[in-house]
Order: sequence, then structure tokens, then C-alpha cells
Amino acid sequence: MIKSNKQLLYITIFLVIMTFVFGNVYTANAVTTSGFVGEATISANGYPEIVISGTNNYNYAKEVLSKVNEQRVANGLAGYIIDKELTENAMQRAAELSVCFDHVRPNGEMCFSINNKVYGENIAAGQTNPSSVMNTWMNSSGHKANILNSSWKSIGIGCFYKDGVYYWVQLFSIRNSDNSNVESGTKSVNPKIEVPISDMKVLANNSASIELEVGKEATLKTTSTYNNSQFSIRNADVQYSVSNEEIATISNGKIKAIKEGTVTISSKIGENKATCTVKVVPRVISVYYKTHVQNVGWQNYVRNGAMSGTEGQSLRLEGIQIYLDNLPVSGGVEYCTHVQNIGWQNYVSNNQMSGTEGQSLRLEAIKIRLTGEFANQYDIYYRVHCQNIGWMGWAKNNESARNSWIRIQT
Repeated sequence: MIKSNKQLLYITIFLVIMTFVFGNVYTANAVTTSGFVGEATISANGYPEIVISGTNNYNYAKEVLSKVNEQRVANGLAGYIIDKELTENAMQRAAELSVCFDHVRPNGEMCFSINNKVYGENIAAGQTNPSSVMNTWMNSSGHKANILNSSWKSIGIGCFYKDGVYYWVQLFSIRNSDNSNVESGTKSVNPKIEVPISDMKVLANNSASIELEVGKEATLKTTSTYNNSQFSIRNADVQYSVSNEEIATISNGKIKAIKEGTVTISSKIGENKATCTVKVVPRVISVYYKTHVQNVGWQNYVRNGAMSGTEGQSLRLEGIQIYLDNLPVSGGVEYCTHVQNIGWQNYVSNNQMSGTEGQSLRLEAIKIRLTGEFANQYDIYYRVHCQNIGWMGWAKNNESARNSWIRIQT
């Protein structure tokens, strides 16, 4: 591609027709559609900047320069002087080719926008070494004309390697090189690439519509799509709002449920907007517990009044663990058991084991109590199934209940 010397009055685009058709360069269906690294940020130009990973190959860039100047000298022209700034620009353009193989950049701007010193661009992809890419360009009249342009004086060369593919760029300028001290070797890089916002969504806990219990929080995320691959945008670059702050509030990329109701969450980036729905529902407090049963071992956790133990099998309980979940205030649960041949054990708390394991000693009674501010607002009820008696009445708040099965609820 060439930029006119007369203030860009016209643009001529050259494509590698022969080699493109025969698959010797990058093909459209091979454009990168995944592999974005981390969250995108919003650039000063208002575009999301996705991040990819790959390798800049400065050694290959210098080999291309040598082969370019061999061709120029053979045609009676002075060699190009490599330009450090243009070379870094070319490395960036090569990275951009991995997501959009075109003289138009991924953000929709022309390739010349990368630096006002640029007057021409050659691109290619898929060739595995400098000789191969130079052969491709020299067998295309448009690319060859750029390489042998007598008006241009400096060049930047990019070679970016990603996912087994090399991407190649030459940037030409009519200006003299400002700095020819280009680094050598290879360098692992994570270039940022501007892309347009497309199919923007705002999600709460990765969903466009959720239920959230009073007092709970959900993480907000705004996403966009490029080349059929979704990426998230840093929350610091997004304006969030909520339709009713009496029901829910937003702070630091999180929504907090205040009281029951439904709200709309909006996200805004420039003129782009998206919404999602959050329904605030009552908080569900749960008490979980499991028991260690003779000849069975530890059973799975049950909750909120379900039976733990066995029925009709005459198997003793030997241990128990209890914990609370989703508390609205500070506090916990403590419990102690009366063990065969031992008597009352000390209180344990919050999912510690009460009773014994591996000693074949039955639990004969249990006491359970709540702690902290939670104890001032709630009661805990529990009952047991006793040998030769059956279900006992409900006990609560540290009363003693004799035990064969157990049911607990708040």
C-alpha cells in the first residue's frame, strides 16, 4: 500500500494475489479468534485495547533489510536505512495482522495512522523465513514497487510470531532515518491492539439476569466481541449505573443487594451502552450438618431440618459437625455432645467434630447454641430420635436433646 506524496489524494492497495490464492500467505479463516490476555482497557482514542502474546523477531527483521537492500543495489538504488521508531511500528502492525490481516487496522483506521512518517506498507503472513517472504514480495508487482521506490529513504520492518505463524510488515518513509539503532534477537511481547466495540454486554456474575439475596454482592463485567471471540473490559474504564439505589448499589465493579425488588444495571463506554437485570430476593440462612454413623462413617451434609443418620438400622451416631451459612450478621454455632463412657465433651464450633471417631462410642445427647449478634436475632431448633422411644420434641438454644438421629433447623 502507498500513501500519496500530495496529502493522501489517492491510495493504491497492492495484494499478494498469486501467493494468497495458493495459500502461501495468511488466509482469512486463520485469523486469530482467541488467545486474548487479561482484560481490555480503553485507549485514549476510545477503543478497547485487547492484549495478545507473541514474539518479535528482530534478527529476521534485519535479515529482511539486508535482502531488501540487495535488491535495491542491484537496481541501481541506494539502500534503505532502517528506522528504530518505524521498526517498532512495524512490529505493532505485524501483531495486528494476527487478528486482522489487512491494510486497514483492527480499529478501522488505515495503516498510515500508526505514524505520520509512513508512506507505504507491505504485509504478508505464513512465510517461515526472510528469504521466503522476500520471494513473495518480489514476485508481486505492487510489493516490488514499494521495495524499489526511488523516492523513499527509510524503512521499518516487523516480524511477529504467534501460534506457529509469522507475520511480516515493511513500513516505508520518504524521510531519513532518525535512529538506526534497532535491537537484535527475539523478544516475548504482549502488544495492545485497538479494536471496535461490538455486541457489548454487561453481566452480573457472568449472567445477563440473576437473582441476588439481600446483603449479597455480585461482580459486574462488561464484554465486547472481536472476531467471534469475547473479551472483558476493565471495570475502571466503564461507567455503571443502577435504576434504583434503594434496591441495589454499585461500587468498585460490584453490585450489592439492599432490599427486595428488581433493578436494571447499565454500563456505558462512550456512546456504547448495555444493560442487565438483577432481582433481589430474601436472604436464605442455612444450617448444615453431617454425622458419623456406626459401620457407615461420615455421611454427606444435609441442611435445614433434614434427617442425618439412619432409620430402622439400629446404628449409633458417633460424631457430628455443624456449620452455618449466609449469615446476615456476625456469629456462629457451638455444640457439645454427651459421649458413652466419657460424658459431656467441651463445646466446639463452626464445623469442628464433636464426639469420637474409631472408638465405637455412641452419642447420647447434644446441646447446640448460637453465638455473637446472630444469637440475638435467631433461635436454633433441633430434635433427636432415641432408641425405644422415637422422635423427641424440639429442643432449642442449648437445651439438651438425647440422640439417635438428629434434625436441626434455624
